[in-house]
Amino acid sequence: MIKNLIKFFQRDKLVKIIVLLVAAGLWAYVGISQAKSGNFPGALKIKIKNAPNGTSISLNENYAELKIEADRTLWARLQPSSFDVFVDASKLTPGTHELEVQASSLVSNIRIVGITPKTVLATVESVSSLELPIVVNVEGKPASNFVVGDHSIVPSRAVVSAPSDILLDKITVRARVVLNGESQTFSKVVQLDALGKDGQVLPSAKVEINPQEVTVRVEIVPSGQTKTVGVKPVTEGAVGEGYYVSSITANPSAVTIEGPPDIVGALTNIPTDKINLAGLTSDKTFTVNLVLPSSVSATPRQVQVTVVVAPVSSP
Repeated sequence: MIKNLIKFFQRDKLVKIIVLLVAAGLWAYVGISQAKSGNFPGALKIKIKNAPNGTSISLNENYAELKIEADRTLWARLQPSSFDVFVDASKLTPGTHELEVQASSLVSNIRIVGITPKTVLATVESVSSLELPIVVNVEGKPASNFVVGDHSIVPSRAVVSAPSDILLDKITVRARVVLNGESQTFSKVVQLDALGKDGQVLPSAKVEINPQEVTVRVEIVPSGQTKTVGVKPVTEGAVGEGYYVSSITANPSAVTIEGPPDIVGALTNIPTDKINLAGLTSDKTFTVNLVLPSSVSATPRQVQVTVVVAPVSSP
């Protein structure tokens, strides 16, 4: 039987050619049905590799698109992190250079068939560095009846590097903390910003900050309670012989105090410094300070006390 089949193919070459063409077509169809070629969805960040020390490099285009070929089953699993898109800056000197955009797949069985753009312009500038203090800006509001107390930051200084056309001594390094109704002291990791002399944030592509983040501790403390209380004049000494104190009045007769709620809540009046009446034989107005607990303030802190004296009536 085998001999007959061999004779059949030897005898009819046309049939042999047709069978081979059909087989090739089937293999091509299978290959086409399993592979997919197209643009990876979304642009990919172009990294700058091997930048020379002491330089700042900016690209005229920062993102690239890739055309790839891969098995259809792989496409659904691909992420931007599946690719490495970069330019090699190892041989650059200050000035503007054209660099080839390169790409590689970090996933097996992926073929990169095109990169757009193929080249980018890289501008290289020399940079200088300066260590600067970090300024903490606390914005927003804590919870009701709370205020911001002291704050601290670790570390307290950062090294700023920027091209020579940016004046480092005009830069402010800022740690910005935004409050949103906090009622207790907290610590937070905050990203640092570099502000120019006009107060605007400088782009990170131009200015490098090291470290990029710091830890800020912000104290949140209860706000002082306010209360209006009367003024209590305090006197010492006796008026002149044959006279008595007819009246004592304070102006203002009441003041507003502020302080810790437990202390303020217990106060019903505020005494004055002692007013010496020794030998007084006529009316007199004294300007005196209020005597306040160390944690309490008053508005105003001084009052005027008028003492009216009158002669003792003869029997």
